[in-house]
Amino acid sequence: MTAASLSAANRPSIELLWFEDCPNHAAARQMLIELVPIHALGAIVRIIDATDPTVAASHRFPGRQLYVDSRRTARRCSAEKNGG
Repeated sequence: MTAASLSAANRPSIELLWFEDCPNHAAARQMLIELVPIHALGAIVRIIDATDPTVAASHRFPGRQLYVDSRRTARRCSAEKNGG
């Protein structure tokens, strides 16, 4: 099965929500560019600037987490858990 043959409903959905001062968003974006064609061919990728609190709230963005198909796949970074 190729990426072109997958319907939109059957394609994985990946969202990278980031904010202006996030020190890791460039690296996370690069990682998506490199890994999606290998591990999630055909995935729908959305890069969303959630710097604006309204945008963040509309996506229920708690900050610094990765979601694939609406499921959290990575825990918050240790600095954020410790208030830093």
